[in-house]
Amino acid sequence: MKLTSIALVLGLGMTPLFPATAALQTEQSQLGNTASVSTTLQALEEEQSKKSAQEWGLTTEEWQRYQQLSKGRRGILSPGLDPITTLGIEARTEEERRHYADLSVKQDFQRVEAELAFQREVNAAWVRVYPGIPTGAICWGCQAGQRRLALFVRSDCGVPCETKSLRCWRPNARWISIWWGVVGKTSSAGLGAKTGYPS
Repeated sequence: MKLTSIALVLGLGMTPLFPATAALQTEQSQLGNTASVSTTLQALEEEQSKKSAQEWGLTTEEWQRYQQLSKGRRGILSPGLDPITTLGIEARTEEERRHYADLSVKQDFQRVEAELAFQREVNAAWVRVYPGIPTGAICWGCQAGQRRLALFVRSDCGVPCETKSLRCWRPNARWISIWWGVVGKTSSAGLGAKTGYPS
């Protein structure tokens, strides 16, 4: 009987310890899981930064500087600005600025080459798919048989440009519709009415 009561007393005395121990173990496990998740997220972010930097031809340090600049004043002044331009504008030395300018030119050259290669394929596809039909023959919003001409003039040209363009357009008015583009202005609205041509 004495042994049973000691076991009972010990059992009762230890009961509160088990939930506390279990809670402590759960908390430690959760902290371990949080640390593990945090480490995993950090590794993923570092991997993503490395990939983004490589995509733009930058080092990881340059990419981190770009991200820092994008979160600050430059990001507010020029939201969505590409990394190379951002770093070039915010260059700390002439050498750095030259490096980003060279990188920008090389990447622009590659981009233009790729776009021109695709355009050549589009042109070849046009000939294959629509043989005998010139690519400029389609004119949305034009009357049947009418072509659309794009005409660009300087905003300060005035009467000389109007006179010369009218001389070219009037004899062909039945076949040519003109789209106006004015260099030095953001809009060419109203120019057609001013000169008497349809725009």
